Amino acid sequence: MGTAVRLLREQLIDVSKRNRLTNAPVGKGRSKQLDIEDELSDEVFNILRLQGKTMIFEPQRGGSRGAEFDDDEAAERVFVPGDEEPSGPTARHVDTKLQTRLTGEALQKRLLTLYREAQTIEEEQGVSVLFMVLGFLRWYESASSEIERFAPLILLPVDLRRDSVRGRFKLAFRDEDMDPNLSLRAMLKADFDLALPDFPEGADWLPSQYFERASEAVSSQPRWEVRPNLIELSFFSFAKFRMWKDLEAAEGNVSPLFESLLTGGFDSAPSIFAPDENLDRRFPDPRELCHVMDADTSQTQVIAAARAGRNLVVQGPPGTGKSQTIANIVAAAANDGKKVLFVAEKRAALDVVHTRLEKCGVDPVLRTPDPVGSEEVF
Repeated sequence: MGTAVRLLREQLIDVSKRNRLTNAPVGKGRSKQLDIEDELSDEVFNILRLQGKTMIFEPQRGGSRGAEFDDDEAAERVFVPGDEEPSGPTARHVDTKLQTRLTGEALQKRLLTLYREAQTIEEEQGVSVLFMVLGFLRWYESASSEIERFAPLILLPVDLRRDSVRGRFKLAFRDEDMDPNLSLRAMLKADFDLALPDFPEGADWLPSQYFERASEAVSSQPRWEVRPNLIELSFFSFAKFRMWKDLEAAEGNVSPLFESLLTGGFDSAPSIFAPDENLDRRFPDPRELCHVMDADTSQTQVIAAARAGRNLVVQGPPGTGKSQTIANIVAAAANDGKKVLFVAEKRAALDVVHTRLEKCGVDPVLRTPDPVGSEEVF
């Protein structure tokens, strides 16, 4: 059983070059990322995470570093910030302004795109995937390769906020646990037999401490380099990492239900209903069903099977009443004194069932939906 869990965990980590966590499009000016220039990772980390302050974005200063370009031009031109690392912090490095190379109008447009995309992903998937990357590893596939690739080292969870439609965008640390780049770690181990280090212990460490460890870990590779002040705001998906961590915790304590899902499946069990059984005779008092919404024969059988503790899968195209059935199962379980965890990939599915139960007057047993997780506890 332990082998099955380990194999499943391994499949959740994507080490391909399609994964932005191992091969990020650094400096290519794409619409869903924002390059930060002339800033120091230690100072940004200190302001956002350690001090808990918000930061704002500054457009390009003057024209000394080149005129602003649109997205089409950016796709053909690669700009890698951090080529000339500053020797130490100056006044502009310790303030709460993040420098960019976009004009004011282009910067506002880019931030609006990032803000809307972040909201859409959170509403549809129930997770936040916006991160400020502090430091990248520049790496090559082989000693003969001329293609440099970049992988994020520290991914700082952040949120974009604004007070009003015309308000200025602010960046804030999102209070979540931070982990090293697990995809990069798996890729380095599998392809190069290198070990990406863990973050330093304690709560007050700085990126420079981690970069030193990472540099030492890859020092055997020619041309590889840690770029400590290469900073970018972009989207990175960590949804599978949450499952990866859950499976890590479950490896030594697997429930029979989980074991059946991973290995041999479930034993077939006879239906609790006879073929063509008359449900009116089985349930002469409709109140015994605890239905809060209308249900046909097949839906009633599903609800009754769930109340009886059966494991089941219900399939059906849109519009066949699955959300009504779920609402009835939740209401019946609540009536039986049970707790229900309702999980869905998209937030919209949660909202539909939640709304149906509210309209049926089941409000006292409902908890407010978790704003960052696709789950509901009734």
